[in-house]
Amino acid sequence: MDNLSNIEDRLKRLKKDLCITKADTSDFYTELMQVYQDKRDSIIDIYAKLYSPASTSLREEGYSSDPLCSGTMTQRMLAFSSGYDNFIEGIEERYRGEIMRKRQALDLFSKMLSLPYPSSKILYLAYYKLSSPDDIIHVMYISRSSYFRYKRTAINQLKELFEI
Repeated sequence: MDNLSNIEDRLKRLKKDLCITKADTSDFYTELMQVYQDKRDSIIDIYAKLYSPASTSLREEGYSSDPLCSGTMTQRMLAFSSGYDNFIEGIEERYRGEIMRKRQALDLFSKMLSLPYPSSKILYLAYYKLSSPDDIIHVMYISRSSYFRYKRTAINQLKELFEI
């Protein structure tokens, strides 16, 4: 992907990425803790109900329609446990992704604000305040063509900051 379009895409998501709330991250943490507890409880329940010291084929017990159950109880429990582990890893990956997006958004926001005036103000109003071009033109007392020229220049300046 072209670096310029990548920066433009990131600018379009800036407000949303910066506004990841503590509640969002708390929800991930709560979900992870609940999943760990559910996994522990499920494994205890299954072992308590079904586990026996003898290796018994589950096909003989009427589980032949389930492909995960086509082995010993230990094999079934390992498959069950690895499925939960994959599920938990998926949640943790989403959590890490949200944190990374927020860090990248903060970096972009910081670099955006470090640009000289009027570039920083135009990008701030357009991508953080989500102001319309007409509102920005009115606030900054500039023409429509100047707005688009300044905006293009500002995005190019931001692109140069990311190339360093």
